[in-house]
Amino acid sequence: MTSIHAVTVVCALSLLTSCSLFAPAPAGDDPAAGKDTPSYLDAGPTTKVDVSPGQTNLLQHLKQEKELTRELRAQVEKLTSNASSIRVRLSNTEAERDRERAGRIAAEALHKEAVAKLRDRESRILNAALERAKLQQELLMLKIAAAEQKLGVSSGASATQTGPATPGR
Repeated sequence: MTSIHAVTVVCALSLLTSCSLFAPAPAGDDPAAGKDTPSYLDAGPTTKVDVSPGQTNLLQHLKQEKELTRELRAQVEKLTSNASSIRVRLSNTEAERDRERAGRIAAEALHKEAVAKLRDRESRILNAALERAKLQQELLMLKIAAAEQKLGVSSGASATQTGPATPGR
């Protein structure tokens, strides 16, 4: 029986070697030689399975998920760049606000200083006006006293001139 088995195996091998499955591939169809042959992922399964409308196979689903992942990563990258640009604008705005606040505080300090100087000068002006009024009052008092004295001297002189002259008549 062993010889029958051996003959059967030899016949089977001779049939298999004559089969086109084991024939060498033509030079143009060598998968290692050319890059124009599609890969398994691109070509899909080689079996022809009828798929009804609305159904997808796992390969199509994988491709869709990879595309969705790529789109979501692009969106995340875009949103991240937008967020960083917004952070930069926010920090610039905060810096500008701080500069404006510091400028306003400095302006308020200068305003208070100017108001204090103005009040000081106004008080000096008022003090000078009061002093001037006192001096004018004193000057008028001196003029009145001088006029009274002049009138007193004149009336005393006229009284002395008219007084002895009348008794001597």
